[in-house]
Amino acid sequence: MTEFSGVSARSRQLANLLLPLGNIGMRGAGLVGRFALTLYFAKHFELSEIGTFGLIAGMAGLLPSLIGCGVNYFLNREIVGADPLRAGTLLRDRLVLTLAMLLLVGLSFGAAHAAGVVQAPASLGLLAFILAGECIAFDVHMSLIGLRMPVAANFLLFVRSASWIFPVLVLGTLWPQLRSLSFVFWSWAGGVIASFIFLLMLLRSWPFAAISKRPIDFAWIGRTVRRGWLIYLSDLGIGGQLYLERYVVNELLGLRLTGVYTLYWTMANAVHVLVTVGVVQVALPDLVEAHRATDKAEWRQAFWHTTGRMVAITIPLCVACGVVVLKILPRLGIQQFAASPDLFWLMLVGVAIRLLSDMASYGLYSRHLDTEFAVMNIVGIVASLALSFILIARYGLIGAGIGMIVHGLLLLLLRSFLLLRSYVRQ
Repeated sequence: MTEFSGVSARSRQLANLLLPLGNIGMRGAGLVGRFALTLYFAKHFELSEIGTFGLIAGMAGLLPSLIGCGVNYFLNREIVGADPLRAGTLLRDRLVLTLAMLLLVGLSFGAAHAAGVVQAPASLGLLAFILAGECIAFDVHMSLIGLRMPVAANFLLFVRSASWIFPVLVLGTLWPQLRSLSFVFWSWAGGVIASFIFLLMLLRSWPFAAISKRPIDFAWIGRTVRRGWLIYLSDLGIGGQLYLERYVVNELLGLRLTGVYTLYWTMANAVHVLVTVGVVQVALPDLVEAHRATDKAEWRQAFWHTTGRMVAITIPLCVACGVVVLKILPRLGIQQFAASPDLFWLMLVGVAIRLLSDMASYGLYSRHLDTEFAVMNIVGIVASLALSFILIARYGLIGAGIGMIVHGLLLLLLRSFLLLRSYVRQ
């Protein structure tokens, strides 16, 4: 199933050329929203409040990996080319596991709170809904990518992650009493709800009645979980590399500097997400299919084509982001972005290197090098935590930027070596 089924071959070719533009457009809109929210935070919120938001946002990014059990890795390959009935059944069974794991997390948190081990944050129910909704939406997003529906996936991502930002900015400007984290979180929850409504509209042609009549395949769920333990550790590695560093900053430097880190990281990571979703993830099904071809040169050409396109987009975006954040915004009176310009440039360099490393990682995935893929991600989280503690303790906040570069280079070299060895041996 694709977003362009039922049209001529020439139209499909044109659509395939326009797909990256559509994805970049969606991601660009999300990028604008994140820029605007970050500016709004920088102008109207305390750094400690920004740090608190950063920690919650980090948990929203980390939790899908924590409860995912490594299932998406195998599901996303199995769902490529599936018809709506088969795809819908697989996705439903996957979400059954997600809901079960969310229930387990909730019960575990309740038990820990009752024992006095953890404290419940303010607006616990609201935050729990946001986190649960993000987990479900993440699983749906990855399946839509596998079904060659990246524009739909990224539209839904925009709805839940950025569409609500613009009303927040307008209302917060008109009514200062709405400039609060509580209102931000309620708006975020509204975006999550809206994304699910749009999802049902986008998939209205799916045979939901037939899907509901099929029994849940608990054997498939159990089998996939059992063989996915290494991938599960790998997913934790992927999520941990992105989000755990802010908790290290909070532990070593405090909530205020966590706010500074969050401001810079949000801007730099927007470039990473934009390029990943707009270019790399769109090409992943093509890499998987190219590996199935008898001519191994087909995979090599697809890989280098995607890598070249990724680099061509990444460099201008990083430069533009650096100029806007470090040169233009401080002149507009938002001086918090002038706090540590060297840190932000280091982060942008780290983002560019991480994208190259991620491209090598997608290469391992497309070639079914599951063990190598997983081990590299596990190595990645160990290296990330070690570098973060060592460099931040030694150099302060600037150490976070240095760590991003060193960590990215290490994984790029290791993944490239494994990828080259696999290609030569084929």
